[in-house]
Amino acid sequence: MSNLTITDGDATYTNAVELIYDSVVWAITNAGYPNMKIVIGEIGWPTDGYPHANIKNAERFNKGLLKFIASKQGTPLRPGPIEAYLHSLSDENKFLTTFGAYQRHWGIYESNGNPKYKIDFSSQDRDEYPFQAKGVVSMPHRWCVFNGDTSNLALVRKNYKLACEVTDCTTLEEGSSCGGLSEESKFLMLSMDVTKGKSKK
Repeated sequence: MSNLTITDGDATYTNAVELIYDSVVWAITNAGYPNMKIVIGEIGWPTDGYPHANIKNAERFNKGLLKFIASKQGTPLRPGPIEAYLHSLSDENKFLTTFGAYQRHWGIYESNGNPKYKIDFSSQDRDEYPFQAKGVVSMPHRWCVFNGDTSNLALVRKNYKLACEVTDCTTLEEGSSCGGLSEESKFLMLSMDVTKGKSKK
């Protein structure tokens, strides 16, 4: 998974999943529950909304994770199978962004049902895209057009904030895929997006 290794006593870790998992094993063992079952409730990598949240890193992380889980090798402190659940199958455009814009972009699939990257759910490490989702219903394509008037930037920013209340602006946040755009450009892009049946065209 990584070239970085961390040694803790007799244990050597090559990825954060093992290290964090064994931190929990150590904690519950010292609390008197050495045989308590551990389930990783959600694990994954976001594809947007943060500087290192992108498709390349998400594909690398999830492929490595599935390979590790499929090996059933477990961790130094608890060898054997690990139960884990991928987060998430699709992006969630209404998810709260309290901790960051990336929270809406954990999906393996785009909103149109197309997979974002190659991943083999069978854990056979095949280099292929999963099947496209079927039965996806989309709203008709509609656009609002910005008239180009940026003479009042305070009004542009106000309208930008208003628009963000009804649509997903997380890709425009600092460090996101469109985060380097000027306020005017952000508003222009958002104006094309504010339709609830958004299209990335």
